[in-house]
Amino acid sequence: MVQRGGIIRSLFTFRGSEQSVRATEPLVIFTDAILAIAATVLVTQLTIPENLKANELRHILFSQWSTFVAIFVGYLFLAASWLNTRRLRRMLRGVDHYATVLYLMMILTIALIPFMMLLLARTVGQPDFSVGVQVLAFLSFIDGVFATWLLQYSAHRGLGGPHMTDQAWKEVLIPNYILTALDLIAIVVAHWLPWPVLIFIGADWLYALLPLFTDRVGFPNSQRGPVEPVP
Repeated sequence: MVQRGGIIRSLFTFRGSEQSVRATEPLVIFTDAILAIAATVLVTQLTIPENLKANELRHILFSQWSTFVAIFVGYLFLAASWLNTRRLRRMLRGVDHYATVLYLMMILTIALIPFMMLLLARTVGQPDFSVGVQVLAFLSFIDGVFATWLLQYSAHRGLGGPHMTDQAWKEVLIPNYILTALDLIAIVVAHWLPWPVLIFIGADWLYALLPLFTDRVGFPNSQRGPVEPVP
């Protein structure tokens, strides 16, 4: 007679404590591929007619100024995402199944960046520009939610390296809590103040380009040793 719940337990491992901890390299490689594709798709938004008339090039380039701005903002997000994945790898000694799923959901925002930037470029100067900024703020909020959730789960699960003390996790999590909350507020405020919110979102992503404590000389790489399951 099969014990109740035995079949389910034989098929699934819902308890995080029973899941194996694996290296983060495959996720980093997957992220690099998504980032490369997204960056390439961003540039394809620029167009130049085949048959140019005399003195027309300047006008064509100037008419695409909103696309140039959108590409810059989109690349800013991609650069911030790349840096954050490197920092995350240095923080963690590995990931279990739930941490992997949270990481993949966070990467979804990277895949959506080309569409979001096209939406933003097409709505500049239009009545729906505030909607485009709201969508961008929502994307930034979702990215912050999954990133913070992943960090919080990793701290609780003990997936950090030996250098990730409680104080180190606090230094990482508190700014994420604040920025994610501000992104949520930005979604609402963008309806009335789209340009200030767009500037704030850009500043939010610029924060990730600043040298953080994980970039200090001597900060240990947590994956130099073998990955061991969490007891």
